[in-house]
Amino acid sequence: MEGQWWQWTCICQPEQAEAFGGVLMELGALGVEERAVDDRLILQHYQGDMRLIAYFGEEPDADLLEDVGTWATQFDVDLETAGWSVHRDDGWSTNWRRFFHPLPVGERLVICPSWEAFAPQPHQVVLQLDPGMAFGTGHHETTRQCLRLLERYLKPQQTVLDVGCGSGILSIAAVLLGASHATGIDIDPDAIMVALENAELNRAQHACTFSTQTLDDIPNTHPIVLANIQAHILLPMRQALWDHTLPNGLLILSGLLNEQADDVKLAFEQGGHTCLATLQEETWSSLALQKSA
Repeated sequence: MEGQWWQWTCICQPEQAEAFGGVLMELGALGVEERAVDDRLILQHYQGDMRLIAYFGEEPDADLLEDVGTWATQFDVDLETAGWSVHRDDGWSTNWRRFFHPLPVGERLVICPSWEAFAPQPHQVVLQLDPGMAFGTGHHETTRQCLRLLERYLKPQQTVLDVGCGSGILSIAAVLLGASHATGIDIDPDAIMVALENAELNRAQHACTFSTQTLDDIPNTHPIVLANIQAHILLPMRQALWDHTLPNGLLILSGLLNEQADDVKLAFEQGGHTCLATLQEETWSSLALQKSA
């Protein structure tokens, strides 16, 4: 509802705050704030419990309520300390932009909000993004890891399949890095709208296709397949993901908690496939696997 904003507040441990805050951003939060429990400003080397506040521009629907609750449980957040509240808009509709600034990722990519002026270095590739209610802003470790692996392995004129494309950030980055075409699919129609807008913002719409097609509806195989999805969804999809990857092609998996990475790696290596790289940051892991010839 225009003129209002929603916030979700919880109490968590300092070592969990950044990672869980990143998850909330990817779930659509327009900003996340960290405070001491007594609302004092956080000082360096703060060790006490932390109040985490996530701000949302739209009323949470049933899916968002479920997702926040599921992730809170994974981060051992005491749900009795958590809750939603609604507030009148006191400028948040524009002030939330202060949470977003140009974000270098890897050696070349820079994720830049569309309203920020940024002068890139000659070697840098700028991906402009308007944060929307879709997964993928570049601020979460799993997205950054996928982008770094794309930088490392993507070859010019290759095609890319992006499964669970969210905001389209990985597909668009692939095109900006030299892919000839990127196909993104997602079950959320709103995510597809955001992805199309972001592709147009980056003048990449000619080389990006986004839709709510299922993986079964995609007939082609690709030299690179991306899937930034949670482990419990990835595992049942492993054969379908490999089926859409060319022999000797690359499958990049993300959305994995560190303790899940070994099990996922072993499952996806079955059949002679090989893990080329594992990236870990905070509590999150990503894998780059090569399909057997």
